Amino acid sequence: MNNIRSHFYRKRYLASLFLLFCYFAFCFIDGEGSAKPRLSPQSTPSKLICKAFYSPFNDSDRKSFTSITHRLVGTYGEYRKSYKPGHLHAGIDLEGSFGETVFAIGRGHVHLIFRDFPHLTVIVKHQLPDGEPLFSVYTHVEQVKVNVGDWVDERSSLARLFNEDELSRANFGTPNHLHFEIRKSIADEGRASYASMTTDELNKFCMDPMEFFQVFLEE
Repeated sequence: MNNIRSHFYRKRYLASLFLLFCYFAFCFIDGEGSAKPRLSPQSTPSKLICKAFYSPFNDSDRKSFTSITHRLVGTYGEYRKSYKPGHLHAGIDLEGSFGETVFAIGRGHVHLIFRDFPHLTVIVKHQLPDGEPLFSVYTHVEQVKVNVGDWVDERSSLARLFNEDELSRANFGTPNHLHFEIRKSIADEGRASYASMTTDELNKFCMDPMEFFQVFLEE
């Protein structure tokens, strides 16, 4: 009798381990073997849906649109000579102090961290209340403090702007700044950021961050 009972419990224990493994694999493991949250719009808990957005800097009022305009040193859609000469700027440039901390603009999860100095980039994916995804992009940063798959909100520091030495090495010939994009999609793998030659090409994947902030921030 003891052998039968022992066999029964052993089988139940192994079955439980198998089900736990299947659940973990289905929910958290992507095609490359890294752990990530995988929540559909229908299953995303309400506390993780992004209903408000903020400045990416720790200004005295992070809901102020004026604080964004005071930092603006580069606009969306302007002509650029770098990379592919003549391409249109896919975001805005926001001036910041040396080493200034960059924050997520709202709730979401870190979708991608890629490129190297001086174009190191963090992308956060946000889930809007209507179920649509939106991506915020933070470029020209260093000392990234998050990992792919991390859940963040407006209080989460992502990275910092260049220090004086890094800005000198980057040789941009511009003030120290955050290149910031709002994207509808990253299916282009970032190509629109440096190769969009027309407004139609640019707007297929991106939108003007100033128009976005004007809607979600306060005057």
